[in-house]
Amino acid sequence: ALLWIVPLTLSGLLGVAWGASSLGAHHIHHFHGSSKHHSVPIAIYRSPASLRGGH
Repeated sequence: ALLWIVPLTLSGLLGVAWGASSLGAHHIHHFHGSSKHHSVPIAIYRSPASLRGGH
């Protein structure tokens, strides 16, 4: 029942990593705050787009 959480979490972490690397190291501090709620949906929306663009 919790299997769907794994890909969402992985995509969220990847999205945060990509966002942090592209935005800058100083932006990592914001992820510890309320931005966590924004980083997950962004990663979900970003994943299909980045996959289509990469392949």
